[in-house]
Amino acid sequence: MLPAFYFDGEEYTDIKLHGSTLSVSYKGYTCIYTSSAPIKDMDRICANRNGNYKSFYTSAKKSVSLKIEIVNNQ
Repeated sequence: MLPAFYFDGEEYTDIKLHGSTLSVSYKGYTCIYTSSAPIKDMDRICANRNGNYKSFYTSAKKSVSLKIEIVNNQ
């Protein structure tokens, strides 16, 4: 499962899914997940004390590699 930050109680993030790349932009930063397999939206929102998260997943028969990059857009 890939949690994507979605809502902090005041502001929503900008979430974009394109095949095997998921990007989440929030307050001048972008978190980019790049997977070796397609990423799928689970159509589910989870919550904890820090905010709400949209759930995504990726899978393959043997293994999946995942790169996580955080970019400062400021």
